[in-house]
Amino acid sequence: MIKIVYAANDKMFDCIYLSVLSILRRTNQDISFYLLSASFVEIDRKYTIMSNEHVDILDKLAKSYGDNNSFTLIDCRKEYDKNLKGNKNEKSHYSPYTCLRLLIDCYPCFDDKVIYLDADTMAAGDVNEFNKIELGDNEFAVAHDCLGKVWQYKDCFNAGVMYINMKEARKNNLFPKARRYLFTKRMYFPDQSALNLAVTKFMFFPGNEYRFNQQKIKIMPDTVIKHFCARIKWWPFHNNVKQWDVKNVHRYLHIHAFDEDFAIYLKMKETEK
Repeated sequence: MIKIVYAANDKMFDCIYLSVLSILRRTNQDISFYLLSASFVEIDRKYTIMSNEHVDILDKLAKSYGDNNSFTLIDCRKEYDKNLKGNKNEKSHYSPYTCLRLLIDCYPCFDDKVIYLDADTMAAGDVNEFNKIELGDNEFAVAHDCLGKVWQYKDCFNAGVMYINMKEARKNNLFPKARRYLFTKRMYFPDQSALNLAVTKFMFFPGNEYRFNQQKIKIMPDTVIKHFCARIKWWPFHNNVKQWDVKNVHRYLHIHAFDEDFAIYLKMKETEK
């Protein structure tokens, strides 16, 4: 069983739908999807937990590709209040949902290997390729952050796609250490910076590391995960085109690898209306 976990609010439903759909269409394995979510309306009115209606849609989507597949919502508010409430990064440039990944160790269901994915990702290949990676005693495997390795330091990694070895992560207290860093100072990328600081031992994805976290626009033949992350460009509308924005994915990114996924998604949106 492959376990995949996201962290997002209800506003990110469309991104999550497309990510889950793309994985299901390219992976012939049983998959358990999990969403770490919570309500933070006291910080921003838009920060609402994923609705039951949207969770049901995602669970039915998962099961339509295999009876053993599932999509499960985890309400993280209790653990957030216990472990992260009041940290110096609650009102950072990013939403508190980015830091929910730092609570993964609080849930026994994540007991072995876990694939963490940002909501703005889609699968261009079989995610079972992650299971071919030998993690050894590394806490996780990641790819370099394309911008961070230039602006920050050479081994700065991107936390948007992580293949996590939960046994080693728990043994080395990876996530509790990362959470503590959030209370020490404000950081521009709070979750990513905290993990970069807290990790004891990690590895970069073997071979072409970016095949598991393709942050640049072009999708290569061996790409497993395409990450629709923000990039620095002269044209402002090029900066942050997400996969649900199908028109601009075509117009500005010139990506057509997911057109069949987009057709299914757009049909679902018509039905949802």
